[in-house]
Amino acid sequence: CEVAYTSTNPRPTGAEADLVVPQASETRANRATVLAWSNGEESYVDFNGNGKFDDGDSWTNLAEVFMDENENGQYDPGEFPLDANNNGGYDTNNDASEGADKFNGVLCEHSVNCSTNSSTNISAQVVMIHSESFVGAWSSDEIIAGTFDTAQDSFLYVTIPDTNGNPMPANSTVTLEAFNGSALGATELVYPCTPEPHVFPFIIVSDGTPDSGIGQIVVETPKGNVSTINFTIVD
Repeated sequence: CEVAYTSTNPRPTGAEADLVVPQASETRANRATVLAWSNGEESYVDFNGNGKFDDGDSWTNLAEVFMDENENGQYDPGEFPLDANNNGGYDTNNDASEGADKFNGVLCEHSVNCSTNSSTNISAQVVMIHSESFVGAWSSDEIIAGTFDTAQDSFLYVTIPDTNGNPMPANSTVTLEAFNGSALGATELVYPCTPEPHVFPFIIVSDGTPDSGIGQIVVETPKGNVSTINFTIVD
Protein backbone atom coordinates (compact mmCIF):
# COMPACT_ATOMS: atom_id res chain seq x y z
CA CYS A 1 0.00 0.00 0.00
CA GLU A 2 1.02 3.64 -0.26
CA VAL A 3 0.48 6.56 2.07
CA ALA A 4 0.63 10.21 1.02
CA TYR A 5 1.86 12.46 3.82
CA THR A 6 0.67 16.05 3.44
CA SER A 7 1.59 18.76 5.93
CA THR A 8 0.34 22.31 6.24
CA ASN A 9 -0.50 23.74 9.66
CA PRO A 10 -0.32 23.32 12.55
CA ARG A 11 3.03 21.57 12.83
CA PRO A 12 4.49 20.24 16.11
CA THR A 13 6.11 23.07 18.06
CA GLY A 14 8.08 20.85 20.44
CA ALA A 15 6.52 22.62 23.42
CA GLU A 16 5.44 20.39 26.29
CA ALA A 17 1.81 21.42 25.74
CA ASP A 18 2.07 19.87 22.27
CA LEU A 19 3.14 16.49 23.59
CA VAL A 20 1.04 13.60 24.78
CA VAL A 21 3.88 12.60 27.11
CA PRO A 22 4.77 15.38 29.60
CA GLN A 23 8.49 16.21 29.75
CA ALA A 24 9.15 14.01 26.75
CA SER A 25 12.80 13.61 25.82
CA GLU A 26 12.19 14.82 22.26
CA THR A 27 11.23 18.50 22.33
CA ARG A 28 12.44 19.78 18.96
CA ALA A 29 9.84 21.46 16.80
CA ASN A 30 8.72 20.21 13.38
CA ARG A 31 9.09 16.48 14.13
CA ALA A 32 6.02 14.29 13.57
CA THR A 33 5.89 10.54 14.21
CA VAL A 34 3.83 8.52 11.75
CA LEU A 35 2.74 5.04 12.87
CA ALA A 36 1.38 2.37 10.54
CA TRP A 37 0.15 -1.05 11.60
CA SER A 38 -1.50 -4.09 10.10
CA ASN A 39 -2.54 -7.61 10.98
CA GLY A 40 0.31 -10.09 10.64
CA GLU A 41 2.30 -12.85 12.31
CA GLU A 42 5.40 -13.21 14.44
CA SER A 43 8.59 -14.46 12.81
CA TYR A 44 10.38 -17.66 13.74
CA VAL A 45 13.53 -19.66 12.99
CA ASP A 46 12.68 -23.04 11.45
CA PHE A 47 15.57 -25.09 12.83
CA ASN A 48 14.35 -28.42 11.49
CA GLY A 49 13.33 -27.00 8.10
CA ASN A 50 9.86 -28.54 8.02
CA GLY A 51 8.03 -25.29 7.25
CA LYS A 52 6.20 -25.27 10.58
CA PHE A 53 6.75 -23.65 13.95
CA ASP A 54 7.12 -26.62 16.26
CA ASP A 55 9.15 -27.87 19.21
CA GLY A 56 12.79 -26.83 18.98
CA ASP A 57 12.14 -23.70 16.90
CA SER A 58 12.61 -20.19 18.26
CA TRP A 59 10.62 -17.05 17.59
CA THR A 60 10.55 -13.32 18.22
CA ASN A 61 7.75 -12.40 20.58
CA LEU A 62 6.23 -9.01 19.83
CA ALA A 63 5.03 -6.39 22.24
CA GLU A 64 1.86 -4.45 21.67
CA VAL A 65 2.20 -1.68 19.09
CA PHE A 66 2.66 1.89 20.36
CA MET A 67 3.60 5.29 18.98
CA ASP A 68 7.03 6.32 20.25
CA GLU A 69 6.27 10.03 20.40
CA ASN A 70 9.39 11.07 22.27
CA GLU A 71 11.72 8.87 20.17
CA ASN A 72 13.37 7.16 23.13
CA GLY A 73 12.80 3.62 21.90
CA GLN A 74 10.46 2.53 24.67
CA TYR A 75 6.84 2.92 25.73
CA ASP A 76 6.11 5.74 28.16
CA PRO A 77 2.78 6.27 29.91
CA GLY A 78 0.65 8.61 27.84
CA GLU A 79 1.90 7.43 24.47
CA PHE A 80 -0.67 5.86 22.16
CA PRO A 81 -0.85 2.05 22.52
CA LEU A 82 -2.78 -0.26 20.25
CA ASP A 83 -4.49 -2.23 23.00
CA ALA A 84 -5.03 -5.43 21.05
CA ASN A 85 -6.10 -7.52 24.07
CA ASN A 86 -8.41 -4.79 25.40
CA ASN A 87 -7.04 -4.91 28.95
CA GLY A 88 -6.79 -1.14 29.22
CA GLY A 89 -3.00 -0.84 29.15
CA TYR A 90 0.21 -1.44 27.24
CA ASP A 91 1.80 -4.91 27.38
CA THR A 92 5.36 -5.84 26.46
CA ASN A 93 3.92 -9.26 25.61
CA ASN A 94 1.06 -9.22 23.12
CA ASP A 95 -0.18 -12.47 24.67
CA ALA A 96 -0.27 -11.10 28.21
CA SER A 97 -3.85 -12.31 28.59
CA GLU A 98 -2.59 -15.89 28.13
CA GLY A 99 -0.08 -15.49 30.95
CA ALA A 100 3.00 -16.36 28.91
CA ASP A 101 4.79 -15.73 25.61
CA LYS A 102 3.03 -17.51 22.78
CA PHE A 103 3.70 -17.71 19.05
CA ASN A 104 1.21 -15.90 16.82
CA GLY A 105 1.14 -17.57 13.41
CA VAL A 106 -0.95 -19.89 11.27
CA LEU A 107 1.94 -22.37 10.94
CA CYS A 108 2.11 -23.10 14.66
CA GLU A 109 2.26 -26.77 15.64
CA HIS A 110 4.24 -26.34 18.87
CA SER A 111 3.20 -28.52 21.79
CA VAL A 112 2.88 -25.63 24.29
CA ASN A 113 3.73 -22.29 22.61
CA CYS A 114 0.84 -21.76 20.20
CA SER A 115 -1.24 -18.68 20.92
CA THR A 116 -5.01 -18.85 20.70
CA ASN A 117 -4.61 -15.94 18.26
CA SER A 118 -2.93 -16.98 15.01
CA SER A 119 -2.22 -13.35 14.12
CA THR A 120 -1.07 -10.18 15.85
CA ASN A 121 -0.45 -6.53 15.06
CA ILE A 122 2.78 -5.65 13.25
CA SER A 123 3.93 -2.09 12.76
CA ALA A 124 6.49 0.40 11.53
CA GLN A 125 6.94 4.06 12.33
CA VAL A 126 8.92 6.91 10.91
CA VAL A 127 9.70 10.44 12.07
CA MET A 128 8.79 13.06 9.48
CA ILE A 129 11.00 16.13 9.88
CA HIS A 130 10.03 19.52 8.49
CA SER A 131 13.46 21.10 8.21
CA GLU A 132 13.87 24.86 8.27
CA SER A 133 15.83 26.70 5.59
CA PHE A 134 18.49 28.37 7.72
CA VAL A 135 21.37 27.15 9.89
CA GLY A 136 20.87 27.17 13.65
CA ALA A 137 23.40 26.71 16.46
CA TRP A 138 26.24 24.96 14.62
CA SER A 139 29.17 23.49 16.55
CA SER A 140 32.79 22.46 16.02
CA ASP A 141 35.38 21.29 18.54
CA GLU A 142 38.15 22.54 16.24
CA ILE A 143 36.91 26.12 15.95
CA ILE A 144 37.86 27.68 19.29
CA ALA A 145 36.72 31.21 20.08
CA GLY A 146 35.89 31.64 16.40
CA THR A 147 39.35 30.51 15.20
CA PHE A 148 40.62 27.38 13.46
CA ASP A 149 44.38 26.94 13.94
CA THR A 150 46.04 24.72 11.33
CA ALA A 151 49.00 24.29 13.67
CA GLN A 152 46.73 22.46 16.12
CA ASP A 153 44.69 20.39 13.69
CA SER A 154 44.19 20.04 9.97
CA PHE A 155 40.87 18.23 10.25
CA LEU A 156 37.79 20.39 10.74
CA TYR A 157 34.46 18.82 11.71
CA VAL A 158 31.33 20.97 11.76
CA THR A 159 27.87 19.89 12.92
CA ILE A 160 25.21 21.84 11.05
CA PRO A 161 21.58 21.84 12.28
CA ASP A 162 18.63 23.98 11.27
CA THR A 163 17.11 26.59 13.59
CA ASN A 164 15.15 23.88 15.47
CA GLY A 165 18.14 21.60 15.99
CA ASN A 166 16.95 19.26 13.23
CA PRO A 167 18.94 18.39 10.10
CA MET A 168 18.98 20.85 7.23
CA PRO A 169 16.88 20.00 4.15
CA ALA A 170 18.29 17.05 2.21
CA ASN A 171 20.38 17.96 -0.84
CA SER A 172 21.42 21.32 0.59
CA THR A 173 24.98 22.13 -0.49
CA VAL A 174 27.67 22.76 2.12
CA THR A 175 30.71 24.57 0.72
CA LEU A 176 33.98 25.48 2.42
CA GLU A 177 35.69 28.70 1.32
CA ALA A 178 39.16 29.18 2.81
CA PHE A 179 40.81 32.57 2.27
CA ASN A 180 43.88 31.49 4.22
CA GLY A 181 45.71 28.17 4.35
CA SER A 182 44.99 25.47 1.79
CA ALA A 183 41.83 23.37 1.65
CA LEU A 184 42.43 19.77 0.65
CA GLY A 185 39.98 17.17 -0.56
CA ALA A 186 36.28 17.84 -1.09
CA THR A 187 35.16 21.38 -0.32
CA GLU A 188 31.57 21.08 -1.60
CA LEU A 189 29.43 18.46 0.10
CA VAL A 190 25.75 17.54 -0.03
CA TYR A 191 23.51 17.30 3.03
CA PRO A 192 22.17 13.73 3.26
CA CYS A 193 18.64 12.69 4.18
CA THR A 194 19.12 11.96 7.87
CA PRO A 195 17.09 12.19 11.11
CA GLU A 196 19.83 14.07 12.97
CA PRO A 197 22.13 17.04 12.18
CA HIS A 198 25.04 15.91 10.02
CA VAL A 199 28.74 16.33 10.77
CA PHE A 200 30.76 17.62 7.80
CA PRO A 201 34.52 16.95 7.55
CA PHE A 202 36.98 19.32 5.89
CA ILE A 203 40.77 19.50 5.71
CA ILE A 204 42.65 22.80 5.95
CA VAL A 205 46.47 22.91 6.14
CA SER A 206 48.98 25.71 6.36
CA ASP A 207 49.99 27.33 3.07
CA GLY A 208 53.51 27.90 4.43
CA THR A 209 53.02 31.58 5.23
CA PRO A 210 52.14 32.45 8.85
CA ASP A 211 49.02 34.53 8.53
CA SER A 212 45.33 34.73 9.36
CA GLY A 213 42.32 35.01 7.09
CA ILE A 214 38.65 34.34 6.76
CA GLY A 215 37.03 30.92 6.55
CA GLN A 216 33.43 30.43 5.50
CA ILE A 217 31.08 27.48 5.25
CA VAL A 218 28.18 28.38 2.99
CA VAL A 219 25.00 26.33 3.26
CA GLU A 220 22.44 26.66 0.47
CA THR A 221 19.12 24.84 0.56
CA PRO A 222 17.30 23.49 -2.50
CA LYS A 223 15.05 26.57 -2.26
CA GLY A 224 18.10 28.82 -2.58
CA ASN A 225 18.19 30.08 1.01
CA VAL A 226 21.77 30.74 2.11
CA SER A 227 23.39 30.66 5.55
CA THR A 228 27.06 31.44 6.17
CA ILE A 229 29.24 30.19 9.02
CA ASN A 230 32.18 32.57 9.50
CA PHE A 231 35.42 31.86 11.34
CA THR A 232 39.10 32.80 11.26
CA ILE A 233 41.82 30.53 9.87
CA VAL A 234 45.29 30.88 11.43
CA ASP A 235 48.40 29.16 10.04
